[in-house]
Amino acid sequence: EEFCERGDHWIGHVKTLDQELIHVPLIIKLPGENKNRIITEYVGLIDLMPTIINYAGLRIPGEYKCAGEVLDILAEGNLKSKPIISETKFKSDVQSVIWKGWKLIYYPEMKLKNLFNLKDDPAESKNIIAENGGVLKELETILQQWNESILKAKKAQEKPRPVNFREEEVENLRALGYLQ
Repeated sequence: EEFCERGDHWIGHVKTLDQELIHVPLIIKLPGENKNRIITEYVGLIDLMPTIINYAGLRIPGEYKCAGEVLDILAEGNLKSKPIISETKFKSDVQSVIWKGWKLIYYPEMKLKNLFNLKDDPAESKNIIAENGGVLKELETILQQWNESILKAKKAQEKPRPVNFREEEVENLRALGYLQ
């Protein structure tokens, strides 16, 4: 939740992608495990479902399309690092990408971009876009690839799939004039 941290008298969520809204602590207690581990890498919600299903000893159904990955939360060392994408469409579209300690927040309708070094400025108080063009370009490329993958997935869903009707259903549709 946001509690007026940004000076705009806003209390709630889904309006922005500032850290106070998207950096959420996660605590997992696995049965039979007493080992404590703090994971410092950023991880995304997209990986939560496959991780929980994996540790519960279940499998993801074959028809479910899951882009997330199982996080090896018991392994020593760092998790596999990957860009973390966030989006909201509350009052306007907003997207963010976190990668290698940097964060880009992009407001497409306003063509506004904010860039932060989360290691040096975890409160996101200083937009340092002007002096970090190389980092900006890398994060913009990641966001562009994400958006292209989403468009590709949407187009794939739009393609009609063949439907196998039972003979009686075919006869009913034919009687109603939908089939010849």
